[in-house]
Amino acid sequence: MKKLFYSFLMLVTLVIVAGSAKGQVNSTVIQGGTYTYTLKGIVVNTAGTATIDFDGDAAEVIAVTAGFSGTDKTNLIAKAGSYDATFTVHYSTSATVGATGNLIVTIKDGSSNGCTNTIKLNVTVLAAPTINLAIAADKGPQYCQTIANTTDNTAASKDQNNTIKFTVTPTFENINVSGTSFLWSYTLKLPNPSGLLGTTAGAFKVTKGGNDITSDVIATGGLQVVDLASSVTSEEFTVTFYTTSGIAAQNLEGTVSNVSVREDRTGGTTYNENTTINGSDNSATVTVNALPSIGSFQ
Repeated sequence: MKKLFYSFLMLVTLVIVAGSAKGQVNSTVIQGGTYTYTLKGIVVNTAGTATIDFDGDAAEVIAVTAGFSGTDKTNLIAKAGSYDATFTVHYSTSATVGATGNLIVTIKDGSSNGCTNTIKLNVTVLAAPTINLAIAADKGPQYCQTIANTTDNTAASKDQNNTIKFTVTPTFENINVSGTSFLWSYTLKLPNPSGLLGTTAGAFKVTKGGNDITSDVIATGGLQVVDLASSVTSEEFTVTFYTTSGIAAQNLEGTVSNVSVREDRTGGTTYNENTTINGSDNSATVTVNALPSIGSFQ
């Protein structure tokens, strides 16, 4: 049976620049998101210390990749010299929506009686995006296969074509983030239950957008940009088979899994569907009922 498996001495002004695709500062962030910041124009006379903190809500500095050294965000080493510092910040999934706080970087010169300089970036936390993916069939739940008006001593079931369409439709919340787009994805499974004949000998056929999808291949749908408040189109998969008589009822089931939506940016965070809440609409079953076979008059 074939299956289809569809984180000193300050001489110049410090400026924070985000590592976003457009080079804009990540001053608006999403719950659970991880963002990269570059702090430019650092000049330290004598190696000293640096701290990084967000005072609005839970956040964690998960990596310092340039400029500073160390793993403790409250006790980093600020080397002597002129350079830029790059670090990533993970904002908690429980961060309060609408909360506004400051991402604060403080650098202290390491010389005797060295002074401290500070820069703050005002950051607002937005709700995490959510996705609910539903799959539905255009036939069923009980389906009797196609038969024709019989003539010339031919059974009504002979060479009759059947099509069942499965439509995958996403519903989103919290995607209206200015300057941000999202991608959605999923895995679809549409196995041939057993013995349903295809439009070519023995082949169970599935198409998407007019293109054949072969058996035993994982097909990932979606990956469409969700633009602010624009509508999102559904995706349709069509199952085609010849009327197959003389076999027991077959359950043709389409299921979606690995459902997620993610920010369309380098290092963008992926948010998975909450299947505890939305799992009941992740499958659709059409029972292809038993159809008697008839031979011919003798």
